[in-house]
Order: sequence, then C-alpha cells, then structure tokens
Amino acid sequence: MKKILFFVSLLGSVSLGSASALAATAYITDQLKITLRSGESTTHKVIRMLPSGTSVKVLERNSDTNYTKVRLSDGTMGFVLNRMLLSERPARERLAEAEQQLIVLRQEPGKLSSQLANLQEEHGVLQQQFTAIKDENGNLQQELSRLSKVARDPLRIARERDDAVVSSQKLADELGILKLKNQRLTDKTEQNWFLIGAGVVIAGIILGLLLPHMRVKKNRSEWGDF
Repeated sequence: MKKILFFVSLLGSVSLGSASALAATAYITDQLKITLRSGESTTHKVIRMLPSGTSVKVLERNSDTNYTKVRLSDGTMGFVLNRMLLSERPARERLAEAEQQLIVLRQEPGKLSSQLANLQEEHGVLQQQFTAIKDENGNLQQELSRLSKVARDPLRIARERDDAVVSSQKLADELGILKLKNQRLTDKTEQNWFLIGAGVVIAGIILGLLLPHMRVKKNRSEWGDF
C-alpha cells in the first residue's frame, strides 16, 4: 500500500511540475492528514491539518523547495509539499463512493425498474403528444398555404366581391318586381270580384223590378180565357 501511495504521490508531483498546473484544482493525497504550513519548510508553523480528499486551489509551485502555495475554499492560504497533492480525487475516496453506489444499486433494483417503467410511460405520452402536435402543424401548414395563395390574388377577391354585390342587387330588383306583380294581381282580383258582386246586385235589382210585371200579365191572360 505504501508503494502504491508513493507512486500516486510521485505522479501528482510530476503533473504539478508543468506551468499549466498553476491555479488548477488539486486534492490532498490518500494519507489521512497533511500539514498546511505558513512557509516553505518544516520550520514554519502548522496552520491547519488537511484531511485526505480536501480540495485546494494551486497558486504557486516552487520546485526548489518542493512546496506549493495553495488556497482553501474558505480563503485560507498556506504551503504543502508537492508530493502531497494529486490532480484528481484520492483513489480510496473514489473507491468508497463507487462501493456505496454499488450497494445502493443492489438494494434498490425494484426502484430502478419502477423508474424505468415510469420513464417508458412518460415517453409514450410524450410520443402521443408529439404525434398530435405534428398533425396539427401539418393542418396549420395547409391552411397557411391556402391563405398564402388567396393573399397572392387580391384582384380575384375584389372581382368576386363585386360580382356578389351585383348578384345581390339583381336579386333584390327581381324580388321588387315580383312583389309589384303580385300586388297588381291582388288588386285586379279584388277589382274583378267587386265587379262580379256589383253585377249580381244589379241583376237582382233588375230581376226584382221585372217579376211584378210578369205576374200581372200572366194573371190577365188567365182571366181572358174565361
């Protein structure tokens, strides 16, 4: 284990040796805790003990003293040994996290299956909605195309409107003529019935005047026979 830590620390120190490592994020090595000092030697006082996996910001590297100036997340600045820094999170920490995730996945297969079923159901609903929207979009495109064709022919629209006005006026005139003819026929019919009624009355009067004379003549002819 110590050899592995040594090689990992060596890789970390090599990666920090380039100029591009400045202002990069680094992580404290797999050792439990390291010292954050106020200067670039063991004679400077210890500011804080940094646990494994602590994230620090690399500010400045000194290859002569093998110390790197870093800044913590709370703004505290100090110096740590180059070999105590890694370019990624410690393997032990990542392994523990992976193992925890594996435990969770093994303990909850039913939950994952339920989530998968929900996602499949949601996908089906979204697919239906997409199909409906696609169909509606097709209808709108057809209507837009039709309106575009109509808009490109304003003269035809004007002609159709004028023709409709003329036709409406013509129908109105014909209706007026028909009403007038009907009124005339009604008046003439009433007039004819009036004349017929008057004729009947006159005929009745004449007949009433003639009947007495016809009776007198008949009576006289009967007496002449005696």
